[in-house]
Amino acid sequence: MDKLLDTYLEKKNLNRYQIAKETGVAPTTLQRSSDKDALAINPRVYAAIAQVLNQTPGKIFDSIIKLEEDTDMTTEEAKLLLSKTLADLNIDAFVSIEDMGDYESVVAEITLPSEETVRFAVNMLPDQDITRYDVLNDLSDAMEDFPTNQDDLDLNDHSEPKLIDAEAMVVDEVDQAYLNDLSKNIFSIRKRG
Repeated sequence: MDKLLDTYLEKKNLNRYQIAKETGVAPTTLQRSSDKDALAINPRVYAAIAQVLNQTPGKIFDSIIKLEEDTDMTTEEAKLLLSKTLADLNIDAFVSIEDMGDYESVVAEITLPSEETVRFAVNMLPDQDITRYDVLNDLSDAMEDFPTNQDDLDLNDHSEPKLIDAEAMVVDEVDQAYLNDLSKNIFSIRKRG
């Protein structure tokens, strides 16, 4: 996605220069917020846009959050989302992009308490819109209920790739609890927008 703030302003037939001119907010404040996600945009920017559009800052914030959630992500944006989300949760992870032939995957390798690593892949499938909401929701789901017994491991799923693929592996109960907690935390981030 292009710069979120600029995309929103463009949809309203506005630009940063107009907001600065009409409200007195410094152009540098607008520029610094232009490449941020919705939660990181300076509150003064929301207030300035609200003033120009004669709306509340909360309504502007909600609209930009919705735009962010509904916008198709690039591979680089998905990588940034995973990196930032896991770093914000203090998770030891390595995030990279892998070429899968017909599509790319953003792969997060997460170190578990047992020092084992587990891989989750966000498959950037062609002809499929992939949003921030989709990635966080499906990643949260993929982390739940990893098997702790070899008999419960399903190795027969050879279907088409899903948005999120999780490595097929057995984990111990401590690692399973860690992944379940991580799932809840990611779900909570997804709900906050």
